[in-house]
Amino acid sequence: MKKDTIYDLVVIGNGIAAQIFLWNLFEDIKCQDFSVAQISDEKLAPACTFRSSATVSLNGISEDVSPLGNDMRAAYFLFKNFVDKFKPEGVIQVDRHVIATNESDEKKLIRRYKNIESITSPYFKKSHCGVIYPSYLINNENYHSWLQEHSQKKIQTFNLFIKNIKKNEDGHFLCESSCQKAITAKKVLLATGAYAKIYNGFFHDLTGIDKETKNEIKAGTYLEKEIKLPFDSFYLSIDSYNILYKSQTLQIGSSSVLGAFEVAPLVECETLLKHCQKYVNFELGEMSEYKKITGLRHKAPKRMVECAESIVTPGIFHINGLYKNGFSMSFIAAKKMLEMLS
Repeated sequence: MKKDTIYDLVVIGNGIAAQIFLWNLFEDIKCQDFSVAQISDEKLAPACTFRSSATVSLNGISEDVSPLGNDMRAAYFLFKNFVDKFKPEGVIQVDRHVIATNESDEKKLIRRYKNIESITSPYFKKSHCGVIYPSYLINNENYHSWLQEHSQKKIQTFNLFIKNIKKNEDGHFLCESSCQKAITAKKVLLATGAYAKIYNGFFHDLTGIDKETKNEIKAGTYLEKEIKLPFDSFYLSIDSYNILYKSQTLQIGSSSVLGAFEVAPLVECETLLKHCQKYVNFELGEMSEYKKITGLRHKAPKRMVECAESIVTPGIFHINGLYKNGFSMSFIAAKKMLEMLS
């Protein structure tokens, strides 16, 4: 990089929001001289993307019930069309088995899916009421690597932690790192997940001091271990818990705690493991056999995706609020952001 390089756009972040945006950016823009830099630091701001039991489902969401529901439906089909057309690595299509084992959870299924039936499956010890429908499991690292490979030749990447952004007299933004390096850009996109709130103090002069007041950080923990089971892949939902099996990796989750806590809630994890073992037709093992993986998720009011330009500083943009649906809602966010940037 030349010292005086000024990028048309700097993207800060390397999670699913940033990668899906970059994919869509280069699919949409054919101009070869549009310059983009991507800046991230996995040590100081680890992406939730790599700490997620990643799935994509339609979840029985009906059309025109709520703005969030409409976005989630649209996001699902954007993801599905992307997978059908480009066949990215790391995506596995499966039939999701959703069952209820008690009256309360059965009522929840009826409200969401309307029609439920008796489910008999080799995964479960006995029949339960529920539904079966197509869904997707995602191998996070393979999927992310595939996306990265398809954009890395078109962008300049930097492993830096940005601690300050200044606007110069010429209207450009100077992104200053903790190791005294600086990247200059005409526009900046913050795709920083939970760190938008955690590190809000670094940028609140540019984004607005009250921007993160109503947003929350939810720490989601799941259990993971390597095991060979007599199945290819599966996606099971038992009451409020999920059991995923992909690439000989078993994941069970999840437990959520309000706040930026990376320490696993062991009591809740033990509860979900014991609950699932009651109903599945294979041995899950003991807590001591599992890794406890926690990702920090950004939750905006009403779980709506945030995709906007700063009202305080034009030229600073952000994508956030993906919460539990980042692998699908990132497509909605990317679409909205491209409209703003264009």
